[in-house]
This record gives sequence, C-alpha cells and structure tokens, in this order.
Amino acid sequence: MQSIQKRTNAGKIRLVPGQTYAVIGKNRAQDATHYLLQIEAARPSQRWVSVDCGQLEGGAIAEPALPNPALPNPALPKPDPSAPP
Repeated sequence: MQSIQKRTNAGKIRLVPGQTYAVIGKNRAQDATHYLLQIEAARPSQRWVSVDCGQLEGGAIAEPALPNPALPNPALPKPDPSAPP
C-alpha cells in the first residue's frame, strides 16, 4: 500500500489476504489504477491500493466511513452567526 504520488506507506501497513475492506473511491472514473480503501487499523485510515492487489467484489463504491472535513456535514448543528467567537 502506498501514497500514489509519494510512493510511501506510512506505518508499513499490509493488507490481510481474505480480509474485506470498504472501497470508498478510485483515482479515475475509467481505467482506475488505484482504489481508496478504509483501513481502520491504519493512520491515516484511508489508503490508496493498486487495483492489482486483490479483487473488487460487488462493484459498488461504499460511502466513506469517516466524513470528509472539506464537505458540510448535515448531522452537525450549524454555527450561530450571532454568537461570539
């Protein structure tokens, strides 16, 4: 497992044969070379993995287990603009 651009693997995390991981993205809409997996034991927990490492079953991309902080989260209360900082 590695960062696609840096070719690094923080924590030297290895996938476990037979273990199922949530696929939460891919690097390209067509002809992807890597899938973004949710790996709870890893930090950071989202890791890019080559499509050659295992097989994709079901074909659907799962919703991220952790919210993307760059996107608004409807489950969180909106801040009161009149409240002091």
